[in-house]
Parts: sequence; structure tokens; C-alpha cells
Amino acid sequence: MSKKTKITIQEVNSYLDAIRPHIQNDGGDIEVVDVNENNEVIIKWLGACAVCDKRELTFKYGVKNYLIENMPEIKDIIQI
Repeated sequence: MSKKTKITIQEVNSYLDAIRPHIQNDGGDIEVVDVNENNEVIIKWLGACAVCDKRELTFKYGVKNYLIENMPEIKDIIQI
């Protein structure tokens, strides 16, 4: 049985840095709060993104797809 690789917040942030400028252009940002023992990434929307009605679309078709495509070891991404 192979050992599960633990993802770090820094690794997730390094991928988010590629798309973060697009989020910041709209007055918002995204924070990686934690990566739990199951490799579930917990994020929090900041600024304008915290109250934006398009946040779910950005999450589903942008952030979530991008991270899982580039980091297949991620099991899920949870918004708080």
C-alpha cells in the first residue's frame, strides 16, 4: 500500500498564485485556511469575493477545477 502524500498550504498557494491576480482584479482574494489529514483543502473568500453572487461559479469552474487538475492528490475543496 502506498503512503498518502500530505499536501501543504504552501503547495496549494503556489498554484493559486497563478490565478489569484484574476480574483484580486475584482477586489477579492482567496485564503487557504487549512489542508486536513484527508487532503481536503479548506478555503475562505476574502474582500469582494466574500459577498459576490458569482462566487460559486468562480469556485466550481475556476478554482476547484484548476486545483484538482493540477493537484490530483486533493480529495476535495471546502469553502467556509
